Amino acid sequence: MPPSYKKIGLVAVYFGPWPEWTPLFFESCRWNPSIDWFLFADHDPDSPPPPNVHLTIIDFGRYKQRAEDTLQVAIPSWDPYKLCDIRPMFGVIHADELAGYHYFGWCDLDVVFGDIRRFYDSAVLRHLVVSSHEERIAGHFTLIENSDEGRHLFERVANWRILVGKEKYCGLDEVAFSTLFLGPWPGHRWKSRIMRNFRPLWWRSQFQEQYSTPYFNRPWTDGTWHHPDEWYWREGKLTNNRNGDRQFLYLHFMNFRSSRYRIPRFGLKAPWESLANVNHVDHSAIESGFKIGPYGFAPLG
Repeated sequence: MPPSYKKIGLVAVYFGPWPEWTPLFFESCRWNPSIDWFLFADHDPDSPPPPNVHLTIIDFGRYKQRAEDTLQVAIPSWDPYKLCDIRPMFGVIHADELAGYHYFGWCDLDVVFGDIRRFYDSAVLRHLVVSSHEERIAGHFTLIENSDEGRHLFERVANWRILVGKEKYCGLDEVAFSTLFLGPWPGHRWKSRIMRNFRPLWWRSQFQEQYSTPYFNRPWTDGTWHHPDEWYWREGKLTNNRNGDRQFLYLHFMNFRSSRYRIPRFGLKAPWESLANVNHVDHSAIESGFKIGPYGFAPLG
C-alpha cells in the first residue's frame, strides 16, 4: 500500500445462514487488498474469506453484550437486524480492531465492490464523513474519520440512547445520524439541499451519489428512470449495461433480491424472490468474472 493511502477498516456484523453470494462478496473484497474488513459472524462460511477479511466467530448474545458494555446501554432486541442501529458506534465498539486505521466504516453483505480506491482517493479521504448517497448516510457503505471526533459523532444525536434501547430497528444509522449533516429531512433531496447549507458538519463531509442501488427511488445517471438491469464484475472492476465502460464503486443488489424497498415503477416483485437459487457461478470460475441480473449471478459469457 503506498504511504499516501489512508488506511480503511470496515466492520460488518452478520448472524445466521450465509447468503449464496458470499463467495462473490469475498472476491470483490479480495480485489481491494489495501482495505480491511472486520467481519463478525456466528459460524464459518463455506467459502474461506480472503486475507483482508478478518473473521471473528462470536454468537449474537456475546456480540450484543460487547456493544452494551461499551455503550452502557441495554439493547433489548434479539433480532440481529437491530444491530444496524449501532453502526455509527462501531468506532468505539471496535476501537481495538480499528486502532491504526485512518477511517472506519460499515457495509452490508448484499453488495459487490468495484475498485474502491478509484473513487475514494486522497482527495476524498480528507473529509470527516463520506457517504455514497447524496441525501443520507448510506447504510450499505459509509466511512467516518477514525478520530476522537469521528468515533463520537453519534453522541450528537440527542436521543441516541433511547433509539438504541428500543426493541425494533429505528434507522438510527441512516435517518437520525443523517440529520446531523443534512437537517431534519434526510432522504428528501430538495429539502436536504437547503438545510445542509446550515449544517457545519455537512461542509466537512462528502455526500456524493454513487448510483449503487438500482430500482430505488432516484433517477439514474442520465436523469431518466432507465436503470441498468445487468451488471458485470471482472478483476475488481464493476460496470453495467447502461453506462458503457463507466466504473462504479459498488452494486447494492437489494432490489434484485427483495421487494421491500423496490419502487412500483420497476415492478412490485423483486425477480430473485421467484428463484430457487441465485448463485450460478462455480467457485473455480469466480476469478474469471461474473454478471448480476434478474437471473441472479452467472458466469461472464
